[in-house]
Amino acid sequence: MEYTKEIAIQNAIDEANEKYNKGLLISCNYENYDELMSQPCTEDGDRETVYSIASLYSDDVNNDGTWENAILDNLKEVYGSFF
Repeated sequence: MEYTKEIAIQNAIDEANEKYNKGLLISCNYENYDELMSQPCTEDGDRETVYSIASLYSDDVNNDGTWENAILDNLKEVYGSFF
């Protein structure tokens, strides 16, 4: 199966949901952002931002240059306060 923008969007949303449920999705405006992200690894996994998730899932040979913005637009619908 070909990896498409739609699959990348869904994978990014799934990843964000998992990180959020584990307390590992970090808002860029979080008070202790720099401190938390200086050591992003935890026992439960790595801390992520919506931007790092979008970057991760848009890194594909099939990306026509529109994937990252599409992923961010979809993440913003659910996690708008994390931007």
